[in-house]
Amino acid sequence: MGGLQQVVATIGLAIHLFLLLIGLRQQRFRKCLTFYVYLLATFSSTVVITYVVNEKDLRRQIYYLKEFLLDIIKLAMLLELNHKIFRFFPRVQRSNRALFGITGILFIVYALAFPAESKSWWGSVPFDLHSKVLQTTCLAYLVMVFSALYYRIEVLAEFKYLLMGYLFSQLPVALGFAYVAIVGEAARKTVSLLNSLFFVVAMLVWTRVYWVYDKDSNSPSTLGSRVDDTISTGAA
Repeated sequence: MGGLQQVVATIGLAIHLFLLLIGLRQQRFRKCLTFYVYLLATFSSTVVITYVVNEKDLRRQIYYLKEFLLDIIKLAMLLELNHKIFRFFPRVQRSNRALFGITGILFIVYALAFPAESKSWWGSVPFDLHSKVLQTTCLAYLVMVFSALYYRIEVLAEFKYLLMGYLFSQLPVALGFAYVAIVGEAARKTVSLLNSLFFVVAMLVWTRVYWVYDKDSNSPSTLGSRVDDTISTGAA
């Protein structure tokens, strides 16, 4: 790990630990339990890979396991956010879940129709597959965001910041993994550094998920405007 990347990693871990600690404050992790699990899994796996495991092949295997485990957690977080944001609008919830299913089908078609262009090094296939998973997962999250905008549904501030941070960090990561899968080992360190920088910025945004003013913690901030009576009646 280069000097700059080491500095970024250290700063990132410090902010990460801060997020985990303030998430425990007044049990605010309950706002979105899967998000807290995601933060905890990311933090612990990063510490293990960076500071505990030294054997290269084992580190790679743990890295694969970590990334695909995080993919599962992100999908669970998607479903939890869909439930919490649209809890008073069951029809919108159901339509979103149907669109998530369509996104899953698109992923299968995408993965089969466009296999890894290069298989010349150890990361070609897993990085390519993980990139496709991230791209389609981000698409599902964007579907949820646009659904809130379309129906003018009020979204609590903590969920708004959660989604902003997620998409800001994950979209560049998805493109970065795709680039590394094509170019190979030579691009891995640069892309890894950029991914780390985006993730650090995302965590700064995520501090607003937990670090909100108590007097405003129950006040919704909107992605759209107030819901029309006709929409709320039809979706109830």
